[in-house]
Amino acid sequence: MIEDAMEIILDAALHITSIDDPPLRWLQQQLLLGRGHYAPDDFDDDGWVERAEVETSWAAIGDERPQRELLDMYGMGGHPGGSWAELIRAHDLPPRESIYTWETDIADVGRQATLLIATCEKPDAETDAKVVETALSPGPRGLSLPLAAMGGTLDEMRTVLPRKRTVPLLVDALDEVGDAFADAPGVEELAQQAPARLEPWSPDWNTWLVERYFEEFLSA
Repeated sequence: MIEDAMEIILDAALHITSIDDPPLRWLQQQLLLGRGHYAPDDFDDDGWVERAEVETSWAAIGDERPQRELLDMYGMGGHPGGSWAELIRAHDLPPRESIYTWETDIADVGRQATLLIATCEKPDAETDAKVVETALSPGPRGLSLPLAAMGGTLDEMRTVLPRKRTVPLLVDALDEVGDAFADAPGVEELAQQAPARLEPWSPDWNTWLVERYFEEFLSA
């Protein structure tokens, strides 16, 4: 059953315009795999492709797909409706292929969905890392996932990406949100501890602030 369901999903993905970045293939529109009860009926405005047979196939195979968690971000507050969560996972397929999914749950705007964002014929640790980098990056292909953490409460963040590759992406996110980050819990107090030699909102100051704010969530 898993093989049949995944064949339907992969066949649908092949008909979506993609960007080849060997061995990864990025879908320019994410393929909708599943949704929560808060989700709106129409995803087209967000560039998501909706196909009934794909959702049925994804639901049918349940938790039988071997998977690896690559990024998990969660917050209890910061949005009017309450909690938010962003997850990136790799799902292994026989014999060696993987698909990469983005699960998003932003309660206040009613966005609950699982989307296929990329496929890979020969996945390894580096392709996993590249998918996480894209998820954390701004720009046309990036998902800009750190923006939720910088606009509200961040209670949990786990990633396979090492610190030296994570911090620059978080700094890029800070550059995007600007001084709005000052409204996040604890940032004002933390900023007052910055070394006097660092000019507020300069590149070095931003790096210092990001490293301290995300300290407990960054790997070695």
